[in-house]
Order: sequence, then structure tokens, then C-alpha cells
Amino acid sequence: MSTPTLLVLGAGEDQASAYLEARRRGLRTVGVDMRPDATAVGLADRFLAMTTRDADGIDRSVRDDQLVGVIAPASDAAIPTAREIALRRGLPEPTSARAAECSVNKTAFRAVVEELGQPAYFSVTSADTDELIEAARSVGGRAVVKPADSSGSKGVAVVCGDTGVAEAIIDARAVSVSGQIMVEEYVDGRPLAVEAFLSDGRPELCLVAERSTTGPPHMITTTHWAPARLPAGQLEAIHTLIGDVAARIEHPDGPLNVDLVLTADGTPWMIEMGARLGGNGMPQLVGLAHGVDTVAAAVDHACGVPFDVTPTRAHAAATYILHVEQGGRLEALQGVERLARLAQVVDFQLFASPGDAVRPYTRAAHKLGYVLLSDSDEDRLHRAVEDIRRGFAVRLQGEVGARGCECRIPGGTSGAGGGPRHGSTPSSTTGPALVSGRAP
Repeated sequence: MSTPTLLVLGAGEDQASAYLEARRRGLRTVGVDMRPDATAVGLADRFLAMTTRDADGIDRSVRDDQLVGVIAPASDAAIPTAREIALRRGLPEPTSARAAECSVNKTAFRAVVEELGQPAYFSVTSADTDELIEAARSVGGRAVVKPADSSGSKGVAVVCGDTGVAEAIIDARAVSVSGQIMVEEYVDGRPLAVEAFLSDGRPELCLVAERSTTGPPHMITTTHWAPARLPAGQLEAIHTLIGDVAARIEHPDGPLNVDLVLTADGTPWMIEMGARLGGNGMPQLVGLAHGVDTVAAAVDHACGVPFDVTPTRAHAAATYILHVEQGGRLEALQGVERLARLAQVVDFQLFASPGDAVRPYTRAAHKLGYVLLSDSDEDRLHRAVEDIRRGFAVRLQGEVGARGCECRIPGGTSGAGGGPRHGSTPSSTTGPALVSGRAP
């Protein structure tokens, strides 16, 4: 008899926790990723080097496996495939057609926002370069150019007027499957990330975190702070909004990740969504802030097992993303020992080692790793993140001296950041080391 198997779509650093959770409960895993050197390849019991968008090919490849569930954590592109395979194999809880569409098609989500009567900013989707350039010009200020069908901040750029629009369109088209590009009005405000988990149509768990970013042109997340410092009324309004979105996309159970911007007048403007767990350590952040293991709950949900996501605590937590502004070959990481001594550092993940080629932080997948921090006192937590920024540095080969990662945090200025290499490395014969550590 074959072993009960979980199909995991994606084998990057953001999917590693799903493989580990499956291993913990005795499930065999089949992993799928188009990158044979992806970070978590060595965690899969069987690995398929193919795109997660190929539902037919994946289905043929796993026809003899005893699948008990399929999951696509932190991957919008894989959600339609997960739905299709779940339907074909009679697996539990397939994602609804509309939730899957809105996860991979930002234009479809814009329609949901308008149906709900929520604020909708100017947006044009087209494959025609001239039309897109004219749309950017008509905004009259800053505009956002991005693929309509991509995620992880790939191909996203903030432009102003005619400056850099044509180049931004080319970059966005290079990472788009459909060739459809969006030009949108830039909404100025506080970036927020909502990590929710629905149960019987209600957002049983709803963590609202504040995001800091690299700023224009790419606006890549550098830090998540939880909980966001918002009045109770605004938090309640966001929770209600998440429930309304879930109902509209027919997503009564399971994880839901939503990015939004809160303008100065307190209005939440929804940007995009994914019917899946968030990336960049968001499940771990939820665990620190609310005591809920959303990875375990997502595996339960995928396998048709009852799950519980009732918050058991309210704590301040942060995820600090490790990155470099310029690419090169990593020579050294400095400040690791000091980082390990910080009482607020709960855990850290590093996806690069000295000698590895590292890429500039122009998309979320280019991160070096992240640090997880927690404290009962929010101000003390903010000081700890600032301490990491000032005390850790990255040296690239050929550089004179070490330099830090340029980041921004609420109420702070640019400074040094980075990440340690500490802890144990899971067994793997391919891919970069997935290294984790815990402060003593």
C-alpha cells in the first residue's frame, strides 16, 4: 500500500515549513518547483522539476501517488493548479474558482473591490504599450506598473509621468505569463498586510501587520510589525472587510492573505490578495503574535482535517527581511554573535552562505533570509530591530569594508541590516542551504 502523500506546489524558502509539517505528522511529500536548486528541494521525499502552473503534467506525474491533499503556500501562481488537481483527484477543500482567479489575476480582484463598494483607484490593464504609457501619463503623478498575473513583487515599479514607464512595462512583461500589464494610481499611505484564516465563513484569525518597504521604485517589504498600531475601530473595520472579501470570492475556509494601504483619513484601499498562506515568514509571525500555527492549520485544511486557529495570545512581533541592495558574491556576514545575544530574537532563517551569488532586492524572492523577533513591549521590539540594522553587515567579494542592507522601518531612517548564519542545515543534496537558528 502506498504512503499517504501531500503534494506541495513550490519548493522555495516560503514552502519549507509545509514540508517540515508534513514530515512531523508522517506524511510523504511530493514537491514541485521549476528550479531544481530551490531552497527546500531536499525536504521533499520526491521532487518534480517542473512549473507549478502545469496542472496536466503534475497530475500525470502523481497518478500513482496516494494523495491526501495538495497545498500551495505563499504561491499565487500555483493556486489554480492546486484547485484543478484537488478537483480531479477528489481531494478535500478545493479553492473556489473565483478565489483562484483573484489570486492570479489582479484585474479580477479589482472587480471584487468594486462589487463590494470599496474605494477603487484608477487602473488600466492592457497588453498595448502605447495605451499603458498614456494611462501612466493621465495619472498626473506617481503610478505603479506591474504584471496583472504575477506575485512576490516581481516586475513592480513606481514611475512618475513619462519617466521610466516604457522600461517598467518591458520589465513587467518579462515576468508576465499573459502579457497583460497594469498601470495604476499610486495610493499613498501606510502599507498593511493581513494574514487571515477563515472558518465557516468567518475570519477566525485576522492578523493586521504594518509593512515597511524599500520605497520606490520597487516597494519590496523589509519589515512586518504586528500588531499594526491602529485604533480598535479601524482594526474592526479591516476584519469586517476581510470577511466581506472572503464571502464574495466564495472562500469560507482556509488561509487568505491581503495587502492594503491605509490612507491618512483612515480609509483602507485593497491592493491584491492570495487565497494561501503569506510568505516572508508571515506564518511564523502569526505564531509569535497570536500563538497559532497556521502552517499546521493549512495542512489540516488541505487534507480535510478539522483545524483550530483560535488566537491564544496577543504579543508584539516582527519579521525583519535580510537583503542586499546590490548583487555580487557573498564573502562574509558580520555581527552574527551580537544578533544571537539579543533577547528579542526568537529565530532566524538564512538562505545564502559565503561564496553564494546574491541578487539585489528587487523582488521578494531575492531575500537573503529573515529574523523573527518578539517582545511583550512594542517599543523595546522596535529598538531591537534598529539594533540589528546597526549591528549587522554584509561583505561582498571585491568590496572594501562591509556594508549593511538599506531598509526603512516606521519612524526610522535607513541603516544597516542583514542576517546570521547559525544553527543546523537540513539534509539536502541540491539547492542552497536552508539554515535556521535560535537565540540561546
